[in-house]
Amino acid sequence: MFNKELVKIINLSTALPIINEGVLLDGKTAPSYLTGSGTLGDHDTPSITIDASSFGFFPLLDISTNASNSIIQGLIFINNNFNSGNTIAINDASSVSIDDCQFLNSSQNHIYVSNGSNVRIDNCLIDGASDNNILLENNTNNTFIQFNTIVNASKRGIQVSGAGTDIKVLNNLIGTRLTPASSYTNNDGNAQHGIHMEDSDATATNQQIIEGNYIVKNGQHGISIDEVAGFGSGSDYVRIVLNTIGATPNGMAMGNTQSGIIVGYSAFTTIENNQLVNNQERGVLLSNALEGISVQNNYIASNGSNCFSGIDIF
Repeated sequence: MFNKELVKIINLSTALPIINEGVLLDGKTAPSYLTGSGTLGDHDTPSITIDASSFGFFPLLDISTNASNSIIQGLIFINNNFNSGNTIAINDASSVSIDDCQFLNSSQNHIYVSNGSNVRIDNCLIDGASDNNILLENNTNNTFIQFNTIVNASKRGIQVSGAGTDIKVLNNLIGTRLTPASSYTNNDGNAQHGIHMEDSDATATNQQIIEGNYIVKNGQHGISIDEVAGFGSGSDYVRIVLNTIGATPNGMAMGNTQSGIIVGYSAFTTIENNQLVNNQERGVLLSNALEGISVQNNYIASNGSNCFSGIDIF
């Protein structure tokens, strides 16, 4: 644990050791740690920073096979050296929690999970990755991404590729952040999709769930459930419910550059009880979607110009 008030910034000059057993890295015990209000987007402010700007590490924090039951909480990570890799990489580990952290700039992905299970990413500010802010792949399953602010990635806010089942993306701000004046920024969108899921089939009993998120100002679609480029392999059994796509929690219009939701080469997608507004193209685009698509009880308005539909099927 870090619990000395004088410990503010840890400037790394050598790589941290690979974590190969369960650990607790806890910055919340520092006396100057500030707790947020609990409002979505009002995150804790840690007082301890781990800064890898001066050197390139691959990754900054490497959580490996035997490091299950690890907890990383209450820390700020800066990883913007051009030669760096992921900020945190979780490979073949289970029951890993990343809570109440801030991730500021990365030359690759901020959080990378490969073949992980029971991973939780909770109440973090995740900002400015040069690739994706969060990348899940290689059969990662039973993972919760919730109550985070996910902004300014050069690619996708959340990228899910070749994952297993039970991926849950719940109650996040994606593409905007809460300001001290209780407003929302309009220049923090991720450069591509807010959420992109590909080649990540679930099952009827263990679905992927995208629920309760605010997804705005992203450079492509708000949510893309689509193929691996050129391979026609989407993601079956994805449930998209109770999201607001194109407006902030206080109703500010901040549409995504393309459609609110696109579904392609995927089956058994549920799109229900969402608000899809202000997006520059369609509210919902079903492009080469397969069987079992349900689009019900959504509010779809003020999307695109006259050449675009609220719901488009082709």
